[in-house]
Amino acid sequence: MQKKWIRLSLAAAAVAGVAGIARAEVVAQAIPPDARTPDRVRDAVRAVLGDPSYRVSADALRREMAALPGVDQAVAHLEALVAQRRSLLEPSGTTSPIASAG
Repeated sequence: MQKKWIRLSLAAAAVAGVAGIARAEVVAQAIPPDARTPDRVRDAVRAVLGDPSYRVSADALRREMAALPGVDQAVAHLEALVAQRRSLLEPSGTTSPIASAG
């Protein structure tokens, strides 16, 4: 159970960083690796579950993440970048082995 909560805190902090939010400490309590004890994890979980501000912040983060482009848009963007990069690297008139394999 300890590891699950630690992973959840780290995941929340990572997601907050990806979303450009500088308030990861508001949606999770990070516990340094050398300080992870059952008591510290228990106290952190109780603090997060007992303080409504964590829920409010997590809900705001959820709304921000829901407004981000979806996976389909990310894939399309990555495909466009690959195609652009491929056209810059290949001499005119040649076919990429990757393109011909598909």
